[in-house]
Order: sequence, then C-alpha cells, then structure tokens
Amino acid sequence: MGCLREQPMPRPYAFHRLNLPDTFSVSTPLDCPFEIRVNQAAVLSYPKGKSGTACWVDLHYPSIRASVHFTYVPLESRKTLGDCIKGSQELVFKHTIRASEILEDPLTFGDRGVYGLFYRLSGHSASNSQFYVTDSSRHFLRAALYFDATPNPDSMAPVVDYMLGEMERLATGIRWTDTGKQ
Repeated sequence: MGCLREQPMPRPYAFHRLNLPDTFSVSTPLDCPFEIRVNQAAVLSYPKGKSGTACWVDLHYPSIRASVHFTYVPLESRKTLGDCIKGSQELVFKHTIRASEILEDPLTFGDRGVYGLFYRLSGHSASNSQFYVTDSSRHFLRAALYFDATPNPDSMAPVVDYMLGEMERLATGIRWTDTGKQ
C-alpha cells in the first residue's frame, strides 16, 4: 500500500499576479524646460526641487513599485555637454558588476532637436534602463529606471518589459520647452 501513494514533490515558488497599468499617457508640461508624455498610472513629483539651474523630476508607478528619475541640466558650454555625457555613461556602466549585458541604441529626433543614447541592461542590475538626451547646445536630460524590489529577472520579467516600453516612450516623446521655471 505504501508504494502506491505519490511521493511528495517540492513545488516551485509562485509569484503573485501582476496587473500592469494601461499605457494611456498625456503630454505634460513640467516645472523644468522639457515636456514628456506621462502615463495616467504614474505619479509625478519633484523630489529635490531645483539646485541652481538643475531640475529633478520623478515618475512613480505605485502599482508596480517602479520609478523613473529624471535629471535636467542646462548646458552652458561644450565642456559642460562632455561632462554630462561622461557622467551619464559612468552611471550606466557602474552596473556592469551585476548586469549580464548592456545594449546601446541611438536616439535621433532632428525635428525636435533631441539626440542621445538609450541603454538596456539585463541581468541582476539595479536599473534595467537608462537614457540621456540633449540638443547639444542648451539642454541635457538623463533618466534612469529603478524598482523598489530585489532585482530577480525571472519574477520581474513582465514588469521590466512593460517599463522598458515606458522608458522608450518617454525617451522618444521628449520635447524641449522654454516655459519651465528657470
């Protein structure tokens, strides 16, 4: 009789079901000299306000515990542009310790004067996507995606894919304005 019973088998850990927000977004002027299309599920905040002429903006997605952190810096000289690009690249490549791959895609939108690089990071890195854009004369904007969770690529894959789409939409929809508070 004992041989006929099924032996207990360990079951894999289950992950809770995720309800990803809709992708509906609206163009939103900010207190900084750029405009983005903000997802209706995101909460906009200005965490540090302004320091001199720099400006910080955060987009929080509370239902999936994700945040996109924007840093805007006005350019005063070519040296400043080089410093901003170098600093942005250094922040991306700090993740090489945990990232299994870092892919770069150029961003070029000449009609709006938006040029830059989009980074996709895979593996156990703290940030899965970052980008920077500039018009090379007046504006520089950097954005980084972070999650308020342990980076586990298996369980977070649907959320990461969703947020990569959001980051691409944010990067491709940026418009420079002169109406932000200076």
